[in-house]
Amino acid sequence: MNIPLVRTVGDIRHPKDNLFNRWLHLHATDFFLFTCEANQYRYLSVWPQLEKKSAVIYGGIEPEYFNPDQFKNNVLHKIGFDKNKPVVGIVGRLSKNKDIQTFIKAAKIIIDQMSEVQFLISGDEVSVFKNDLRNFAEELDLNNSILITGRHDPVDELIANIDVGVVASKSSEAISRIAMEFMAMGKPLVVTDVNVLPEIVKNNKNGKIVSPQNPFEMAEAVISLLKDKELYSRISEKNLKESRELYNHTKAARKTLQIYHSILNSVR
Repeated sequence: MNIPLVRTVGDIRHPKDNLFNRWLHLHATDFFLFTCEANQYRYLSVWPQLEKKSAVIYGGIEPEYFNPDQFKNNVLHKIGFDKNKPVVGIVGRLSKNKDIQTFIKAAKIIIDQMSEVQFLISGDEVSVFKNDLRNFAEELDLNNSILITGRHDPVDELIANIDVGVVASKSSEAISRIAMEFMAMGKPLVVTDVNVLPEIVKNNKNGKIVSPQNPFEMAEAVISLLKDKELYSRISEKNLKESRELYNHTKAARKTLQIYHSILNSVR
């Protein structure tokens, strides 16, 4: 019995071109599903032959859970934020590849130009710790403008109270579910030019794309979104409308099943 092998690749590392890997990829695996074009390109740069048996399927969110109209309460106001002032937030695990330090540096630059902006960092501690981030923020005299907290559940309630979402990563982001969640809640994004991020966020259409580890570009992008009300509104409406169509978990699952069925039919 011929049992086909399909591999889903969410690994941002280049594959090793050794004898075993060459056999595994070119002969033993029937199809590859990549979570972003950047991942697919890494593999095609090693084995161009894989193009004929590979596809990109982006991740998806549950659109029924991401409805900004259902969150009338302001959870950030409860924890000390001024509900009349804009909030810029980064949400996700606190790890080194998320480069939260660059976000804090950008916050300092933004505050110098827009003193009313408030900043939020929310996530589980992984390889970066909240106290270290708080100390770094204190060095930049940001204690009164920035809140560093743990994970908030449900995350959609938190996103509903953030005006601009930021993904500051310098690596990882093979899927970036949080970016899709911000978009589903109608929030403009500022993201780094890393892996899947520039594929799902188009400059001046879904938000702004900046260079990794560049707080000046990040600050400028955030300021432009907060000051340009027309651009902000246009991006917000576009994200609300299109994100559910493009990054829907049901549609992602359906595409995956179609490929599996096609492969199964080809070996019968």
